[in-house]
Amino acid sequence: MNSDVDLLMAPSDASRYRVSHRTSYRYAQPMARGNTVAHLVPRDTPWQRLVSSDVVVEPVPDERDEWTDVFGNRVLQFAIHRPHDVMTITSTCEVEAGAMTRPECALTWEQVAAWTDPTVDAFRAPSALATANGGGPDLERLAAAAFLPGRNVVEAIDALTAAIFHGFVFDPSFSDVSTPLADVLLARRGVCQDFAHLALACLRSVGLPARYVS
Repeated sequence: MNSDVDLLMAPSDASRYRVSHRTSYRYAQPMARGNTVAHLVPRDTPWQRLVSSDVVVEPVPDERDEWTDVFGNRVLQFAIHRPHDVMTITSTCEVEAGAMTRPECALTWEQVAAWTDPTVDAFRAPSALATANGGGPDLERLAAAAFLPGRNVVEAIDALTAAIFHGFVFDPSFSDVSTPLADVLLARRGVCQDFAHLALACLRSVGLPARYVS
């Protein structure tokens, strides 16, 4: 996977970037057929605007479809129905980006946790590697220190992520894709995936919907 970013001319209050992201797959033996779902196009936000985008797939897909999901993200789905031993996906986008503002929210985390919405309720449920039960008392203490009664939801999440950043060591030799959360908490180390699992478990333990995005 390769990514390149170029800074281009833009209005005085924003910068324009050209971002090229390429992912290449090389298979040990030819793939008879394959289906892929990708999220490779930036979305518009209050601080950035998508100027243009182009996603090129080689070999050319036999089927291709694009849409915007319920969360506002651009989705590309394609299928190749003939043998191939290499596949390359190249996304080239131009984006105008201004200063990112801190999200404002007057709600407490308890008020957000009390919301019910079928779209997000599934992200409150524990999963195999992001369950509060797997963290035990250490996870409970980590969550409790951030989610103080009546605390603003943004401030509480900031406190949680800061506690993980300062309290754990990045160690690529420590874990793999199946490392239990209890091991991460005991050793106070792991990689980005472990810390994402830890944050998810803490958020879900207090009723806040959260999901893992790769």
